[in-house]
Amino acid sequence: MLEVIKRNIAKYGFHVYNISGGPCPRFLYTIGLSDLIGAEVVFAGGAFFEGDEPSKIMDSICGRLLSDAKSGRELQDVTSGVFSVHGLGTFTLRRAHDSWVRVMLLGAIDYCESRNACESRNVSAFQVVMEPSRLTIDVPDMSIPRAQNGDRGWAWLEEPWPYAFPKGSLAMTNLLALRGQRISEAVRWEDCWHLYARQEGPTEDEDLRLLPIGFLLGADPSLEAVVNLKVGQALWRDNGDGEWEPWDD
Repeated sequence: MLEVIKRNIAKYGFHVYNISGGPCPRFLYTIGLSDLIGAEVVFAGGAFFEGDEPSKIMDSICGRLLSDAKSGRELQDVTSGVFSVHGLGTFTLRRAHDSWVRVMLLGAIDYCESRNACESRNVSAFQVVMEPSRLTIDVPDMSIPRAQNGDRGWAWLEEPWPYAFPKGSLAMTNLLALRGQRISEAVRWEDCWHLYARQEGPTEDEDLRLLPIGFLLGADPSLEAVVNLKVGQALWRDNGDGEWEPWDD
């Protein structure tokens, strides 16, 4: 892997690491960008975007950062603009606190240390922030120290997994829930939970997203009741408030 990273850095100026499959939402970060702009870039969460869209966003933003840096612009000027990515919206960058960098950008830290280019695992990073219309609750505010921001959805970066089912277990949910409306319908089918915020009319396929259930449980402790659902069982509650009730046909 180190050789692949080195080849990509030599060819493109950076390597993008895509992390998924665990209890936290997927996230992407660069390795090697620090050599030219003095910091790496991280894209955390962002469930609004699907498939390879986050990779396209990272490639577009990092390509512009490299171009600006090579033209001699200062780091503050390079990172302070608005980045427009065709068909995917506009984005800004904000400085990520070291407490996030230390638990998320492990590959960038290892690469830096392998070259004796950093001290005390000290790597800086900027977080990609999307416009409000594309913002979802799985995007943490990485400018705030992890111990202070109260974002329990990302707690599993460091905390032990407490549940009997695998860390990578998934839940299907809708964008309404990922925009902050509380989940009010829950059902378990085989190895996947379906957890939806109630909305008028049917949920369209384009509004569905598959996320680690670990994130949803951390983000909303009132979902703890769904943990013990057996396959085929369902619960509901009134508009996301009150007690969960069995959902009987």
